[in-house]
Amino acid sequence: MRYSRRSTRSGALSKSIQTLDHLDAARVGDIASAGILARLIAQLPGGLTRPARPRTLLPAPAKSTARLACLPPKRALLNVRPYAKTSGPRHVPIMASANGVPFLRVTKPQPPALSWILNHRIDQKTAIFDLKIELGNWWLPMAKQEDEWDALVNFHASKNVDGPSDGTKWVDAIRLSEKENQDMYERDQAKDRYLITKMQKIVDAELELALKEGQTIVRGRKHHPLWVMKP
Repeated sequence: MRYSRRSTRSGALSKSIQTLDHLDAARVGDIASAGILARLIAQLPGGLTRPARPRTLLPAPAKSTARLACLPPKRALLNVRPYAKTSGPRHVPIMASANGVPFLRVTKPQPPALSWILNHRIDQKTAIFDLKIELGNWWLPMAKQEDEWDALVNFHASKNVDGPSDGTKWVDAIRLSEKENQDMYERDQAKDRYLITKMQKIVDAELELALKEGQTIVRGRKHHPLWVMKP
């Protein structure tokens, strides 16, 4: 078996070399080599010889703009809840999180505007984290190497080749960027804590009103609830 594989490989390699030789000869006008190539091409499967089909790019589906516009601040969920009165059964919001972004789930499926807001917040968090990694793993080591190089050049030149120095180093700029990145992260975390506190107050108030109105609150699946609160 090993011998047959080797012989097959060597035979395929030999034919490939012969074909390349015929191509080179046909290029300079050798009629015999051109005839051999024509016979070889005629023996190829149709899938290899037919012209390639032009690719037709399908137009991108138009995105629905229905309900995509965000509500004005006066009608935003966090500014109008809890409702003092409702025309039907009161829907108590549910606290939820999407990749660390807190939000109130009221209906399923969630409105496209809410999905857009969540994706935007997730992109912001990801950008802050990616910048932190980039500064620490890429720019900071490079800045340290630049400072070491400047010190080495100045040592051998016995002077500051860039003129009078104010003591600022490449690393200082990266440290400043890292501090700004940390400040952005802390502001984002403070915003999340504020929203969580506000959302939890809304849920507690809506739950209390629903119980006063005689509603039974069920959380979880209908037949396998996590907990049930009755008035």
